[in-house]
This record gives sequence, C-alpha cells and structure tokens, in this order.
Amino acid sequence: MVFRRARRWIPGFLWEDCRSGIQRNPRCDIAYSVFGIKYTLLLIQCGSNKLPKFVGGKVPRHPDPDLEKRILTAASRLWARGGEKKLTMRAIASAAETTTPTVYERYRDRADILRALRSKVRSELFAALSPTRNLAGAVQGYLEFALDNPHGYQVLFDGVGKPPSLYEPWPSFNLMRQRLAEELGGTPRQHNRLMLAIWSLMHGTAMLIIRGGFEGALRMQAIHACLDMVQVIIRASAQSKSFVHSGPKWPASLVLGEAERSSVGNGDQKEKIGRAAKRRR
Repeated sequence: MVFRRARRWIPGFLWEDCRSGIQRNPRCDIAYSVFGIKYTLLLIQCGSNKLPKFVGGKVPRHPDPDLEKRILTAASRLWARGGEKKLTMRAIASAAETTTPTVYERYRDRADILRALRSKVRSELFAALSPTRNLAGAVQGYLEFALDNPHGYQVLFDGVGKPPSLYEPWPSFNLMRQRLAEELGGTPRQHNRLMLAIWSLMHGTAMLIIRGGFEGALRMQAIHACLDMVQVIIRASAQSKSFVHSGPKWPASLVLGEAERSSVGNGDQKEKIGRAAKRRR
C-alpha cells in the first residue's frame, strides 16, 4: 500500500530516473532509489496540502525540439543493424539518449515508430526530387538521397510491396512516373511497367552500393552505369511505338502508388504468372 501511495505522489522525473537507473546498474543507483522512497514517505507524512507543485507526476518540462528526430534516427540505425529484432522501445530510448516512457509518450509501439520514420524519409525524398525537371535528374537525385541516407532508405523500402507500406502514399514514385509521361507522352498509368523497370534498376544500384560496400571507382561506375542505362531505356522507349512485354500484360488489379487504392493483384493473376514462368523454363 505504501508503495502504491509512493508511486502516486513521487515526482515523475524521480520515478522514471529510479526505474531506468536500476535497470542499467542496480548497485550504483540503489542509493538514489532509496532517497526517492524516503522522500516520498516524508511527503506523505507532511500531508498533501504541503506537497510541492511538481509532485503528482506532472513535472514542468522544457520541450526538446530534437527529441523526435533523435528517436527516429536511432530507430533507423538500429533497424539497419539487425532488423526488427534490434528495434525494441528500450533500445531506441537508449540510442536516442532518453527514457523508455518518454518514447512511449510519443509513439504507441514499434510499428508506430516505423510508420513515422517511413513518412519522414518519404517526405524528404520527395523534397529532394521535386526541383528536378526531367527523369534523368530525378534518377540522379534518387541515388544521391539513398546513398546519403542509407539507414532511412532501407527502412522505407523494407516490405514496400506489402501492407502497411503498400497503402501509404508514394509521392516520389508518382513524380518520376509523371516525368516519364512528360518525356514519352501518354498518361502516367500507361508507363507503369516501364517505371517499375527503372525503379528496380535504381533500387538495385542503391542497395548494391549500400549493402555491398561499394567505394571509390566501383561506387562511381555503378552510379553512372545506372544513369546511362536509364537514358538507354528512355531513348529506346521513345523510338519504339510499344513496350516489349516478355510476359502477361499489366493487370488492371495491379495498382501502385495510389495509397488506399493500391493493390498487388488477385490470386488468379498470380496463378497465371506462375504458369507462364513454368512454360519459360
């Protein structure tokens, strides 16, 4: 009963510091924790009418404008090191130099942090591509952003073809598809397959450099090989009246980059693709 009353009246900052301190090093912080309990019991004896204004868990705090940025940065680095296994709320709090309760005050759970991180990186990528005037410039900007922000980039595209990422906005994909339509004519949707080919080329190049540890001349050659091949694809598509298809046509049920309307197709389409793949073997 005493400890319940203690939790009720102990200052919020003292309670959190005691808890986190004991978790880190019980021996070093036990004296501080005992002080907290004695302090609380003294307050109870004095009576609630004499309690300081900050008692009761509501402590005036100065807002930290960089806290959320530190949390998201820490989350992206942890994810890049070991995926979801490394991404615990406690680990994020430690890496961001804050407390676990503070992280929970801003994000419900790990999924909420990943959602916020994807939104942040997605907005930054779109801002980097928006000033470009053509697809070649957008491709170069895409690669530069990916290589300058490797951790966030990997989080953004992990599971991008599945919910919840599939149903989130893809502004950069739509922007580049629009640039493609401006150069080749037609509507953006008419260039879905071509855009997917270019996207695969860009993403593959970025991930080879990031995960493959490309440096120096190899890194530079990989970047320019990608840029050159995109130009080859665009020129070949401009000269040809129709895009060559090695398999089935783009199904109407396959919709990308349109948030809630996005879809990866139905089961019947998957079966058709599977049968076509077997025939090619």
